[in-house]
Amino acid sequence: MNRRWRQIGAVLALVAMVIFASGSFWYWLQNKAVSAAIQERAADIVQRHPELQAAWEKALEDQVLNQSEAQEIAKAAGESLEPQPQP
Repeated sequence: MNRRWRQIGAVLALVAMVIFASGSFWYWLQNKAVSAAIQERAADIVQRHPELQAAWEKALEDQVLNQSEAQEIAKAAGESLEPQPQP
């Protein structure tokens, strides 16, 4: 095996490592737990819309509410996760 093939192999190995590492990073970023304020807001939405209780229980099967699950619940209720201003 000559030097040229080793260089090509090293570059391909680095590219593969970057692809796998970036995939893990995006998975972690998307499945990160939401803050307590957003979780409380989602719980308030579920209290006002009892038909979303099944979605809430499914989202909390793993004991963690992530951003995509919270967004789905809010979207199903037609509401936003942003805190409502107090009058």
